[in-house]
Amino acid sequence: MYWRKFDPEVPPEVDDGSNEDVQTGEIEGKEKEDDPHNLEEKFYRYGIKPEWMQVNRVLHHICYQKGQYDYLVKWKELMYDQATWERDDQEIPGYEEQIFKYWLHRERITGESVPKAIVKKINIYASEHGGPKYDEDDMKKKRKKAAEKPSIN
Repeated sequence: MYWRKFDPEVPPEVDDGSNEDVQTGEIEGKEKEDDPHNLEEKFYRYGIKPEWMQVNRVLHHICYQKGQYDYLVKWKELMYDQATWERDDQEIPGYEEQIFKYWLHRERITGESVPKAIVKKINIYASEHGGPKYDEDDMKKKRKKAAEKPSIN
């Protein structure tokens, strides 16, 4: 016989160190400024873990129009079958960085060039956060050099 750990009608309590009053929904020790996106009220009280809302990595993409992309996102602590498609303009913490990692990884593995719209975004992000800028000419030289190198058999 299978026994559920939690009643499906009552979500499990989130162990974040706060105490929520069941009748009023008020949270002890938390001010409204601490939760600007109101995540406690929208998600956490229904048993959704904060880790499930963090991007683990980007798996794939679809291009709809010039410069518009949707990405298949794998979320932390969730299985691959629970990955979701998200627009590229979503404001999710860490999402933009994972998109850039996806494109750079894809370029290294497949040899495809990164789209110009993405290169612009990468360079803007790098200048704001102090990272290295993407140099398309440098990557072309590396690809050409690797193609000219004889393989050792």
